[in-house]
Amino acid sequence: MKKYIYIVVACIATMLTACSTDAVSDLNGTYSNIQRYNYTQASVLPTTKLKKGVKSLNINFTDASNQTAVISFACAEWVLQQNTYVAKTTAALDKECSGTINGKQIVEGSFDVSTLENATDTTYFINGMVKLADGTESIVNYSGVLNFIVGVDDPEASGYTFTITEQPVSIMDYTTFTPTVYTEVTKYIISVNNPNGNKVAEFNAINANSMVASALTGSYAVESNAHEAMLVDAGYAYPEYNIFGGTFYTDANGNMQYITAGNINIETAIDGEGHTLFTFSGTALSTIDANGTAGTAGTFKIPFATLNNQE
Repeated sequence: MKKYIYIVVACIATMLTACSTDAVSDLNGTYSNIQRYNYTQASVLPTTKLKKGVKSLNINFTDASNQTAVISFACAEWVLQQNTYVAKTTAALDKECSGTINGKQIVEGSFDVSTLENATDTTYFINGMVKLADGTESIVNYSGVLNFIVGVDDPEASGYTFTITEQPVSIMDYTTFTPTVYTEVTKYIISVNNPNGNKVAEFNAINANSMVASALTGSYAVESNAHEAMLVDAGYAYPEYNIFGGTFYTDANGNMQYITAGNINIETAIDGEGHTLFTFSGTALSTIDANGTAGTAGTFKIPFATLNNQE
């Protein structure tokens, strides 16, 4: 009977050894010296932003012998997600990771992350098999609660684009047919295209001379024959003469609304790569459409547009 039990135990041991060998066979090199770390404590370090909405979720792991690992998981969310994270020297894209074990750089391998949620918290199960810069291999395990701080994402370009054309500010007196040119200001014609390349708005903003786009921010009042800084020259529509022009936006039904009164706001924000994005909005607008129908209390918002040939 004892002999039979010994044979069964030997078979199980052989199977476990085979499984262990198979588990590391995807990594390059010889795996005769694998270090195993069962981390019992983990602390979430400050999250850092990478580009295009990806965050680096940084965690410090410690075992009972005070051996440590610092792993950074690149993730599109502010909270670590269930996924397989592929090890890179520097993690930059979603579902990549990087870090060190006892100060040695991870160069190859992956970490599997799974979770178990309950009413009060989330338990994380993190298991990794990696190769280090010195050629050694490590198996890493951790299970426990991790508390991440949810931050605010950087703005991202919406696909809207715009151009700015400068013109002199000139008001025509139709009684004498004499123009008056206001040399102390410039008209900045802001033409906005949607992601499909179709023009959807135009704002004729009046401001000081020689201003760069990012200096045009602020709230502009809409007025006819505008010729002072921080005003927008109004739009107009005379369907009986088929004459249309000036400041307008396109409403949700795809109709051009020529703006005759209200306020146009220009705001800027910086994305994760340092580019300036522009948001255009209108409030308390009075409008007239191509059919001559007047409207009041109109609003619009064009978020995070990109200036063509950005300064």
